[in-house]
Amino acid sequence: MKFYMKKAYVTGATGAIGMALVAELLKNNIEVKVFLRKDSERSGRIAESFGEELKSGNISVEYVSLEELKHFMENVYTRGRQDSVFYHLGWSGTFGKLRNDAGLQQKNVEYTLDAVRLAGRLGCTKFIGVGSQAEYGRVSTRLTPDTDTAPENEYGRAKLAAGVSSRELCRELGIEHAWVRVLSVYGPYDGMNTMITSVIRGLLKGDRVSLTKGEQMWNYLYSEDAGKELYLLGAKAVRNGAVYILAGSEEHSLKEYVVRLCRAMDADDKLLGFGDVLYGAGQVMCLTADISALCSDTGYIPDTIFEDGIKKTAEWVKSLS
Repeated sequence: MKFYMKKAYVTGATGAIGMALVAELLKNNIEVKVFLRKDSERSGRIAESFGEELKSGNISVEYVSLEELKHFMENVYTRGRQDSVFYHLGWSGTFGKLRNDAGLQQKNVEYTLDAVRLAGRLGCTKFIGVGSQAEYGRVSTRLTPDTDTAPENEYGRAKLAAGVSSRELCRELGIEHAWVRVLSVYGPYDGMNTMITSVIRGLLKGDRVSLTKGEQMWNYLYSEDAGKELYLLGAKAVRNGAVYILAGSEEHSLKEYVVRLCRAMDADDKLLGFGDVLYGAGQVMCLTADISALCSDTGYIPDTIFEDGIKKTAEWVKSLS
């Protein structure tokens, strides 16, 4: 069953998932407005990748930071619902020590609620927020939407709070809500220090890549598939208030993934230094998921072959040099 979506608003559009989502929306003739921070190093990606669509007006840009969402169009209220969807991917402090910055992470909760209120002012029918597997903490079994949450850092706690609070606010404002907990996504426009991208970079340079033993059981999803799933959550009449897990359809040890990556690139597997790095304190040893609820509601099962996704990602990494 389809929900008629004419327009989409997107925060956090310049990362791997955001860029894939925007591409999928445009492919399906959805008008897109993205909110970008003016001083973002990645703001040029929209013009570089969607230049023709910018000229035609199919996509437009508002230079509005997360901090500014609260006051953007604050004196405007669109009467009635406009068959539009608000995708909130924007989040500050997703890596390193910032993940445990309680003050910053709490601000992200407020930014999420500001995004919901903006969605209300814009007349959006649906709000889709992007959460994280960090909401669960360490779990040794497959994650499901109903798995108990026990976040172990401020980032996970804030994501969990943002999901709960935004759902309640959407209910008060009469906006449909979905919260999507993301596992490990790879692809073009991903961060340079993620495992997949860093291994690709090392192999391209012919460097030894230092790794753990790679015994962790893992799940990877290609960004293009992530974009399709998010588009379909907006385009279809899915369950209001539902929590979904955004993940791939396969699970393997990290070692197997890395070996397959190496072969897909025709690289020398002698460069793979398994066991060079010791497991850290609190190492996650299992990150797998049951995605049946998402696939059932969207009608789509992620289908990009891992090696094909790696080849596309490697080409993007090469293009940066």
